[in-house]
Amino acid sequence: MKRVFAVVIIILSLSIVNGVASANPDFNFSDIENHWGKEAIQWALENGVANGYPDGTFLPNKPVSEAEFLAMLLNAFPNTKLEIENTPNNGSIWYENYYTVARKYRVKHINEANADKPISRVLAALMIANSAGKNYNRDGAVAFLYENDLSNGRTSKTLRGFDYEGYLTRAEAVTFIKLLNDKKMNERFLITQSFNTEINPRAVIYQPIIMPKPGVIQAPTYTEIQALLEKKQNGYTLFPDDNPRVAFIVRQNGSVRVSFNINPNFSEISVLAHGADDETHQLIQDILQLYGFEVSNLKRDITNKNNSGKNAGIPEKFTYGNYEATIWFQAMGVIIDMKKKEVN
Repeated sequence: MKRVFAVVIIILSLSIVNGVASANPDFNFSDIENHWGKEAIQWALENGVANGYPDGTFLPNKPVSEAEFLAMLLNAFPNTKLEIENTPNNGSIWYENYYTVARKYRVKHINEANADKPISRVLAALMIANSAGKNYNRDGAVAFLYENDLSNGRTSKTLRGFDYEGYLTRAEAVTFIKLLNDKKMNERFLITQSFNTEINPRAVIYQPIIMPKPGVIQAPTYTEIQALLEKKQNGYTLFPDDNPRVAFIVRQNGSVRVSFNINPNFSEISVLAHGADDETHQLIQDILQLYGFEVSNLKRDITNKNNSGKNAGIPEKFTYGNYEATIWFQAMGVIIDMKKKEVN
């Protein structure tokens, strides 16, 4: 009886990989048949990236821990998988050698103290960027996923739509890693060369042009405004501005056409138009509509006021929905200052 018991122990211990016990070598898990991630899960199981549980389940909707995701990621790359196999595990914890190899490859932001805690979606993004040798900040890592079609976000393909602090499920984890494989991005795990955090210049594409106070303004993304300009086919190009008071500028054939100055703390938008022609007024109107303003009569109002003989530089006030607008007609063009009405 003792001999049989010893054999059982050996068999079970051999089935434990990446901290998850698998007693189902045929991968016929009871809870993945109708799951959206079935294909990725099957791939991960067949390629030794992930395992299921002894009770015949995979638990695809269970949050994946930091150590589990690290193991999945390292096992998906031939060079790190080989290093894992050749790195002795001197402790009693299954993930010790994974963290040892991860440190060698300068995987950032991981901590063995958090090994058993659910991993956040943004930490997973940072680790995936690390696998490509990139030491991006949070926004840069998410943009890296988007740029390589590794994610469409949780609610939208924007930075705020990624759900940074949300947990990553086991199905989502293996889906990320299968996409790396499909795009041949897992041929070699690269050592991060930069010790300093890098800025991904593509991140601006996926962030709102402004981050307003909740419920005040619905900010469009860089991509949405760029799409509007492309439809106009008038040579417009969009540029974020380093000045925190200037949200962005629109150029036409190299010349500044419109500057949008946005102060979300006071719910203000000031638009500086470099030209008072109808085309510029229409451009302002279209962009303001992306921000949710009812400004269908903007061009007519400005044109009428401008043609009514009003003195340049004298402000005129009018209302758009819950906003009060002040327009100044100046030689340089038009300045529009939008303020949310005060509630008495």
